[in-house]
Amino acid sequence: MQEPIGADSSLYYRTVASDVLAQLKSRGANQAEVVIAQSAGYSLDVRDGAVDTLQHERDVGIDITVYTNGRSANVSTTSMDEKSLSVAMRKVMSMVQLTEPDPYIGLPEVDMLSRDYPDLDLYHPWSLSPSEAIERLVHCDNILRDQDPRILPAEGISLTSYDSYRLYANSHDFIGDYRRSFHNIGCSAIVRDGDEMEAYDDDTSACCPSQLDDLEELAKMVAKGAIARLGSRSLPTQHCPVLFAPSVAKSLLRSFIRAISGSAQYRQSSFLSGQIGRSVFPDWVSIQQNPHQLAMPYSAPFDQEGVTTKDCIYVKNGELSSYVLDTYAAKKLNLASTGNSGGVYNLSINSSGQDFQTLCQLMGRGLVVTELMGQGTNIVSGNYSRGASGFWVENGEIQFPVSEVTIAGNLAEMFKQLVAVGTDHDCRGRIHSGSFLIESMTIAGS
Repeated sequence: MQEPIGADSSLYYRTVASDVLAQLKSRGANQAEVVIAQSAGYSLDVRDGAVDTLQHERDVGIDITVYTNGRSANVSTTSMDEKSLSVAMRKVMSMVQLTEPDPYIGLPEVDMLSRDYPDLDLYHPWSLSPSEAIERLVHCDNILRDQDPRILPAEGISLTSYDSYRLYANSHDFIGDYRRSFHNIGCSAIVRDGDEMEAYDDDTSACCPSQLDDLEELAKMVAKGAIARLGSRSLPTQHCPVLFAPSVAKSLLRSFIRAISGSAQYRQSSFLSGQIGRSVFPDWVSIQQNPHQLAMPYSAPFDQEGVTTKDCIYVKNGELSSYVLDTYAAKKLNLASTGNSGGVYNLSINSSGQDFQTLCQLMGRGLVVTELMGQGTNIVSGNYSRGASGFWVENGEIQFPVSEVTIAGNLAEMFKQLVAVGTDHDCRGRIHSGSFLIESMTIAGS
């Protein structure tokens, strides 16, 4: 039987999942779960005014997990005909007898499952054909290169557009599915002035095509960003305030989420282990997720285990109020799942009310960080050291671009020394944030 693509596939996949669960039960599985994922779309790259790559994609797969006598096993297949599914089920039932038992594995509790989940308006297919996309991107690539003769033709503009479907079902008689669309346009520029070369890139993404940023403005902004980096220099080693632009401030929040994740907590491998109820940020800070925002790429009606997603406050008035838990971690910690299997959904931090220019004035003298390099973040100790580039600020005004410096500190201290969060929220991705102004960090340079 051929898997249908499109609006009719939900009924088909629900039938497949129900049949697989029934057969697994008859084969002796205590518990079982099925995930079916389908996606279709295309990606396009334009460089130097011409098409570089055009790739169409269509994928479908089924993931089967069984739990028996405290053991678990998992298999995946991209074929859903009866023979392939029978082979997969026979294989997973054989494998589960060979795995080590773990008292914490298993399905979520029945009352945690999202029986009546909302439609979050995530499905917005783009009628733009590849040929139309090529025409738009070539036009914008020309605009990019027309901004300055120093812009090289090595980089360009890319577009990705796909629609996806996800179904989760388990032996607690739960079955849920939803569709989403994701569209992204990225723009990159390399500029050369004599022997110096600098690069800059940015992108726009959304579920709904009408929510994408204007392409011409994106191209102009990227060209401006690359040119602004020319003439960069290092800095003397010193201690000074650091202002993280939104795109890099989000990396600090990602580190925070890693530190309060269930796996880091039950392994006691986090600088925030056992900190529930304690101050980890200034008392004006709150951090929460809002998974049911309409038409947002990382909204979700339920998590990857079928658990209801919900608004969750992780930091309230500066105090850590919750960990980020899936079912396994919650059982290990004797807590309840927070509906975060698969990560956080639209995590955000509140702003202290200042725009970017006001934050520069508040900082007075210090470093604006716009790009980070390296992986120097230790979640166990909180020690933080990464290569950085950006701009030097004096008297609240940007003076010159900066490169080849390292910024260092400790995340626990950095979070407590958070002076302000800007109104310039970047809402792309799972994590949304404005600029972060940190009171003091070590800058190692020339």
